[in-house]
Amino acid sequence: MSLSAEQGLIGHEVRVFGLASKAWTDGDQDRWEGAQPSAFAVRGIPKSFGYAPELAAELTRFDPDVVHLHGLWMYPAFAVLRWHRMTGKPYIYSTHGMLSRVALGFSPIKKRIARLAFQDAALGQAAVLHATAEAEAEEIRSFGLRNPVSVVPLGIKPAVVPPVTPEQAKRVLTIGRIHPVKNLATLIEAWARLECKFPHWTLEIVGPDEGGHLAELQAMATRLEVRQLNFRPAVFGWERDKCMAGADLFVLPTKSENFALTVAESLMMETPVIATRGAPWPGLVRERCGWWIEQGVDPLVDALNAAMSLTDEQRSEMGRRGRAWMLRDYTWRSIADRMLAIYQAATRRSC
Repeated sequence: MSLSAEQGLIGHEVRVFGLASKAWTDGDQDRWEGAQPSAFAVRGIPKSFGYAPELAAELTRFDPDVVHLHGLWMYPAFAVLRWHRMTGKPYIYSTHGMLSRVALGFSPIKKRIARLAFQDAALGQAAVLHATAEAEAEEIRSFGLRNPVSVVPLGIKPAVVPPVTPEQAKRVLTIGRIHPVKNLATLIEAWARLECKFPHWTLEIVGPDEGGHLAELQAMATRLEVRQLNFRPAVFGWERDKCMAGADLFVLPTKSENFALTVAESLMMETPVIATRGAPWPGLVRERCGWWIEQGVDPLVDALNAAMSLTDEQRSEMGRRGRAWMLRDYTWRSIADRMLAIYQAATRRSC
């Protein structure tokens, strides 16, 4: 969204094509701030494939110089591959962590069918594969792809930190999909060991349930007799910013992330972060704004204990350093400039 907006401000004609969904009509469309979007109806079965023939037709009519493709396993990848073969024009492919060992382990049979039908060809014929971190670039290579790979992080808007009223009770926050890959069970187990030591702290898990995992986590919390824990539904926009700014600490215990935008968003809100090495954020240690730890309950207990034992001012200093880092290296304008250079190089090579 923000990438397309910045590219348009620079002076390029940009359009965004995607699949229509209930989330789009229920509110995502109203929150959209990027270039001109077109959401195409999904037809046929299975719906999960995302067959949208009007998308392919509109792509041909628009006739872009280059396409930036996002995501695997679905019809848009097939449509862009066919467009490339018809026109000879290049496309850049962002895999968004979908080639990680963990991600490939979900629905392996469906993915094997997609690979044979179109996905391997779509990946192999991309002019450039885009990774958001060196770890993701390694995953691309491990998959066997030999295309050029460019590492460009995701960006973040230089948002204003919402005013928040300091509370006596302190909050540890994690926000995102409630899905097994997020490893929230490990966080709950770690929290169960610590909550008696920190009676004025509360853990908040915020996000949409996926596949009934929320009920599993709630049952686990009941079994472990965890009391200082709240589950909340997903929040968006200004409410999301306030949620992050009002937290005293953000935790991402994930098994695997290609970038983990919530880390950048939290740092922009001046909230220090604990992230596992499933997320590519070693800079948390270098910039002195958080902890980058091994996966597992014990490392998480140690990091949480260290973070919650700091004074409010020490955590605030970490948060301010984190925001300064985001403003220096992760604004969308700088990311847009880097991506445009990749597009231009790809179009020159295709001539």
